[in-house]
Amino acid sequence: MNVTNYHKAQVLNYVFGATAYTPPSNWYLGVSTSLIDEDGIATEPTDAAYARAAIVNDKTSNGWTTISTTPSKVTTRKKADVGSISTEAWGRIASIFLANTDGSVPANDHICYYADADPDFLLGIYTLLYYAIGDVSVTLA
Repeated sequence: MNVTNYHKAQVLNYVFGATAYTPPSNWYLGVSTSLIDEDGIATEPTDAAYARAAIVNDKTSNGWTTISTTPSKVTTRKKADVGSISTEAWGRIASIFLANTDGSVPANDHICYYADADPDFLLGIYTLLYYAIGDVSVTLA
């Protein structure tokens, strides 16, 4: 996954002592019908059944596991359901992302990591979108 400008600034400010950084207790996996770039702007489905999937931010329960150190990579330990069964067509899913909140408070909501859906796909009505164990990974190269 790529890193947004917002999260790059967070990491650099932390690494070089400008600000403290507290990682979120959960990361939230979401999808976008538009491509996401370094600005971290997404267009999420408007269906009431859509919700970002919470992934616990730890290595001891159902959160993340370190796969390798060259390159540094973490991957999910559990299946992540993005919302429930769709009640309307969501359209073309172009990107997936990890955000620091569930999206309920827009002022505090920031996409930190993103990737193009490869290939992109159409999500129709009465469909459940999920990512299996290991399907979501973040690599720092």
